[in-house]
Amino acid sequence: MADSAMEAADLAAYEALAAIGWPVAGVHVYQHAPKNAPYPVVVVGDIDGAQPIGRAGDPDMTMNVSVLALTMGEERWPCAAILGTCVAALDGQTIAVPGWAVSFALVAGSAVLAEDGLGYTGAAMFVATALSA
Repeated sequence: MADSAMEAADLAAYEALAAIGWPVAGVHVYQHAPKNAPYPVVVVGDIDGAQPIGRAGDPDMTMNVSVLALTMGEERWPCAAILGTCVAALDGQTIAVPGWAVSFALVAGSAVLAEDGLGYTGAAMFVATALSA
């Protein structure tokens, strides 16, 4: 069971993404990607801006949750396809994890050439609302 709203949002996003049938072969999903993780990689990234919904001491919160897709190669489409699958798995969904219900709403997304020019980085930002059960 998640002990906090932020932990619940992290777990809900990870579990939903880890259960997907991916449009690109070999996708690995992480909460914290190891240094030499093989590409393509999906990472449940930063969780920030957490704010309580109700009164002081209420465990329910809203927060921003980022999801990153990292690919190698000259074409953008694998990154865009992976990111689109992430969005489809989370946007508008309410995901139950023990003790919590977490809802996700897409705020923004992008797929840009990586700094080294060898692949693409996709990012999707969601607002997550975690309600204790």
